[in-house]
Amino acid sequence: MLEPEKTLDNLQKKSILPTMLGVFDVKLMTSYIAELKKHPKRKSFLLVFRYLLRAQISVLKLVKACVTYQHKWKGVLLQEKNAITQIVQLLSIAYEDDPDTAVLCESLWNEIFTLLSFMLQIGGKSVLEALSPIMIKNWHIITGRCVSILQEKKLMESKLWRMTLTFIAVTLTTEGQRIAMATEEKEHCIAHILDARIPTEGDNSVCSGVSLCQSLIKLYDTVALRPNVQSFVMKQAVANSLKAVLELSETAKASAMEDGFVESLCEQLKSLHVKLTMEILDGPHLLIQQQNGKKEGHHLINQVILTLDLLRNFLYNNTEVKIAAYETGLSNLIHKLWAWGQVDSALMMALVTLLATYTAKCPQGCTSLAFTSSQMTIDKTITSVPQTSNSSLVHCIIKLVQKESSEMSSSGNPDLLKVTFNVLMTLSLSQECRGIMWKSNFLQDFSKLS
Repeated sequence: MLEPEKTLDNLQKKSILPTMLGVFDVKLMTSYIAELKKHPKRKSFLLVFRYLLRAQISVLKLVKACVTYQHKWKGVLLQEKNAITQIVQLLSIAYEDDPDTAVLCESLWNEIFTLLSFMLQIGGKSVLEALSPIMIKNWHIITGRCVSILQEKKLMESKLWRMTLTFIAVTLTTEGQRIAMATEEKEHCIAHILDARIPTEGDNSVCSGVSLCQSLIKLYDTVALRPNVQSFVMKQAVANSLKAVLELSETAKASAMEDGFVESLCEQLKSLHVKLTMEILDGPHLLIQQQNGKKEGHHLINQVILTLDLLRNFLYNNTEVKIAAYETGLSNLIHKLWAWGQVDSALMMALVTLLATYTAKCPQGCTSLAFTSSQMTIDKTITSVPQTSNSSLVHCIIKLVQKESSEMSSSGNPDLLKVTFNVLMTLSLSQECRGIMWKSNFLQDFSKLS
């Protein structure tokens, strides 16, 4: 658009948008596909079908441009319920018998996910409120297309593949925020449909949360094996989508736990810890990097933070997953990584927030922090005669609070201090942890405030 403001004003004045949105017709596209399968040699049908695909792609790009230049167009589009329904249902359109047409179908899916993701990014919860009824009604189409894209090896790392991950992450993250701020249960809730069984071919039925989770875990395991730094962006995209699914779907958590994902994440953390130790032996460049005040973190530190955040969402509000993490030795593993948190503030925040989630409503996790030691093996924390340590993770948390409290007037981190205090509040419910707090004279400092 050479003069976007004038163009958009004319589009609105002459009500051209509703006319353009009329190009979206799922029944028409489905009928063409049926005719193409009956008469594959009739190229006239194929040419018209391609023309319709290109027209729909062009209109989607124009609508995206309108919303980009003037956000008020978002409200105009949301009023066109039938058009949005048609757009979402176009994700069911696929034709693979002709390579060029298949590429056009993929471009159509990409533009649909791009438009929906962008509207959610700029509108957040209000847009999701408007889109939820349509998305829930067509959820089997949406998740079916997402899963098929993620499972297609030739599409991996493509523009469509990345946009699909973005759509999943943005949609479910926004849904999580909407639930967290809701004062009452919503009628149209995507989180509920994730755990609802969707009929498939035959007598089988599967939850969309499970199918999404299984596809994303396979991708995550694939990219996790790649050692190069460039793969971190791809790993981050997969992890963000997987975090959002695991946070909202209980069936996804159950499926991931059955597949041993807790143990897999802990093994990745162990491996990263070893790599960090090996790198520091080669030279103190990690410490120098932090002292120079560079904003970008070390690539291994970034991977540790990403894995910790993913594990935190996995543990969230699920006792069975927390017990599995406890039995895998998560408490000692966090203690092993604690020293690296002293080097990187973002890593320390990730460790403390993970502890806050891990210990909440989990007595075994709370008590285990009193028995950790940085010198202990990580494999299993359960012994026949457990003994409290003089340098346990509880001691480390107390020292962190004292350090951050003394630095509050200068370089202290109030957010970190708040989360750390929340962890100590939870730990105070454990007799063993409470004993350590008492012996360390930590509680006596509060008497000075009176």
